[in-house]
Amino acid sequence: IHTGSNPITANIIVTPHANGCDGLATSFKIMVNPTPHLASPLNAGEICSEQQLSYSVASTVVNTVFDWKRDAIAGISNIATAGKNNIAEQLTNTTDKPVIATYSYTLTANGCTSVETVSAPVKPLPVPTITGTTTVCSAAQLSLQANSNIGADSYAWTGPGGFTANTQAITVQAADVVNGNSYSVIVT
Repeated sequence: IHTGSNPITANIIVTPHANGCDGLATSFKIMVNPTPHLASPLNAGEICSEQQLSYSVASTVVNTVFDWKRDAIAGISNIATAGKNNIAEQLTNTTDKPVIATYSYTLTANGCTSVETVSAPVKPLPVPTITGTTTVCSAAQLSLQANSNIGADSYAWTGPGGFTANTQAITVQAADVVNGNSYSVIVT
């Protein structure tokens, strides 16, 4: 098996033998081309939904031609697609779990072909929701709670008068909301 990156020449010598007699040795040369393989990682790295996947392809063999395809994937809204060389596409995960995008690369060099698979996990985007009391008296307190479709590791609330909190739920004076002030939360 030729594992190098360039074609090599092999000298073959054949000596026929029949009926106890050796014939004249004949030699000839053959060109042995290496089979191309991906030199770039087989994991393109994880991305967030709606983020650009950029994968730069490289081969173990010079002058390799790269063709790739990605079939339609359950949980990814993008249609099936194909291309040449590097991958650059924005993928949208429609689930609340990571989905693996799989690309099939066909590598061709010097008449030799191989097929390899590259994968990229596509993480879902968090979709925050706020729950709490929807009707309160102006002198009452208002309780709000942040949630996310994929769970959350942290919460960062901000509000009027320098208000900050790093908890899932907060309690504020309803009058602060009535006066046109707003509270925001970032869920990560």
